[in-house]
Amino acid sequence: MKKISLIAFSAVSLTVLAACNNSDDQSPIATIDGGENITAQDLLTELQANQNGAPLLQNAFFGELSSQLLTLASEDMDITDEEIDEMIASMQEEYGAADEEELINMFSMVTSIEDREGLINDVVLPELTLMNLQSEGVDLSQENLEAHYDENSDEFDTISARHILVEDEETANEVLDRLESGDDFADLAAEFGTDGTAPTGGELGQFSRVAPPMEPVFLEAAFGLELNEVSEPVETENGFHIIEVTEQSFGFEANAEMVERAYIEQEGTNMMVVIQQLLETYDVNVEDEFYQGVIDQITATPAEEEQPVEEEQPAEETPDADEEETPAEGEEETEAPAEEESTDESEEE
Repeated sequence: MKKISLIAFSAVSLTVLAACNNSDDQSPIATIDGGENITAQDLLTELQANQNGAPLLQNAFFGELSSQLLTLASEDMDITDEEIDEMIASMQEEYGAADEEELINMFSMVTSIEDREGLINDVVLPELTLMNLQSEGVDLSQENLEAHYDENSDEFDTISARHILVEDEETANEVLDRLESGDDFADLAAEFGTDGTAPTGGELGQFSRVAPPMEPVFLEAAFGLELNEVSEPVETENGFHIIEVTEQSFGFEANAEMVERAYIEQEGTNMMVVIQQLLETYDVNVEDEFYQGVIDQITATPAEEEQPVEEEQPAEETPDADEEETPAEGEEETEAPAEEESTDESEEE
């Protein structure tokens, strides 16, 4: 599912550019007896020349450039405090942050964002501006949005669940008996669970019927449960699961914001076109030929293209970019705004 568009760009760019912002400084980062000094400029030059490093820097530059252009554009928009608060609340929900402070701490782990002001300036305002510019001319009527939900409900409806995976049905029934006797689910997951989720109480995170892909039998059982209901043993290729649903988000009203965002992405102006238009509005002077190449590629990119470079995107752990990134079932969710919202149970099942 499409998440906040600029988060991945911003997280990568702020991290990389912060490390390289003194690139013209020839003072050493490290001094080695009998060897040459290592400077920030050395590292930047190496990244530019490296097959993997160059795309990283190009995307970092694109992210920072886009963010600043959108921030400038936001000055001509009437973005309200209410819209800002709603975006922050949405981000908290998407990334599993208990409160605003925890969300900021998540970002501080991978970006230079340290407080609410930084979060607003570097992420919230650019994102709201992008959505406003993309949605110009798009009919966001209730009728259209509900129709889009109805056509794609499997992508929007989500649950959060936990499970206890065991090897055989006999053990599964034993676990079920103990649950019915009042034993704690998380304790039993730690005692009996055979996959990597056991130490974390069997938590699988949030997932839809289509992302990440899971065995149909598991999905049918999980989505068929009521809130806080525990399943009978469910057999998959990896063993037997006892499943409990801890949260549900079903229906248009529960997913209205995500539906609107996805509809804008589908029907609205392509993000690359928005950035192209902003480059025509604001003067951007680039002294470095390496980064001028990024500008040239942006302006030459056809409307259907969405990335400024052709190379594969860097696999940075960031708050959610265009797709939800999920750890495999059995792995603890650790990503910072990085959109981690679900767990790829297919690797276990």
